[in-house]
Amino acid sequence: MNPNPYIDLHLLSNNKFLDKIQNHPIKNIILNILEKRKMEKNKINILEFGSGHGDISLSLAYHVNNVIGIDISPKMIEYSNLIKKRLYDLDSNMKKKNNVIFSTAISNIFSTEINIIIAVNSMHFVTINKMEETIKIFLSKISKDGLIIIKEPTRKSKFAKLKDIKQKEQKFKKLEETEKKIDEVLLSLSLKNGITYKKFYYNLTNLYLIFHNESRNI
Repeated sequence: MNPNPYIDLHLLSNNKFLDKIQNHPIKNIILNILEKRKMEKNKINILEFGSGHGDISLSLAYHVNNVIGIDISPKMIEYSNLIKKRLYDLDSNMKKKNNVIFSTAISNIFSTEINIIIAVNSMHFVTINKMEETIKIFLSKISKDGLIIIKEPTRKSKFAKLKDIKQKEQKFKKLEETEKKIDEVLLSLSLKNGITYKKFYYNLTNLYLIFHNESRNI
């Protein structure tokens, strides 16, 4: 089973596996955002939407209170749990902490509030007509001082390396439609529903930070 087309964590040696989990670059981006907003990491509960094979969730679990990884694919959840088991076998401290849950559903997982929702390279899998509903669900799940972080790839991302021209152009079209729709939805919500958002452009990715207006640390 290899649900990730770019890397299979099962093929890594133990040392490389731990390094991949502990030092995930997305983790560093998110922790930097938390530090800038002066959020207490050890009190933070994170939900990852579209958690894939779980390495981002597991990487963040070293630093925060709890993490929920959500993915629509039961096979991805199965894979994530295998990766979690391997991490716990290699790192007894994380096994004792045991603060990561993978599931196909958000409901009935945490009784505590969710402070941050992250969606890393996953929003372009949401159908365009479900984008607004999805973002509204995110907003309904986070605390009043919470944060949504959306990271989406651009034309210069790893998808530019796809050899199939037709597949590449279809992917680019989907990425551009997703960006346009997210921009449209966030502008509308900022005018009507009391949210604030910031968009950052990078070479390989677009990054969105979305807050309730009640947030004191924008």
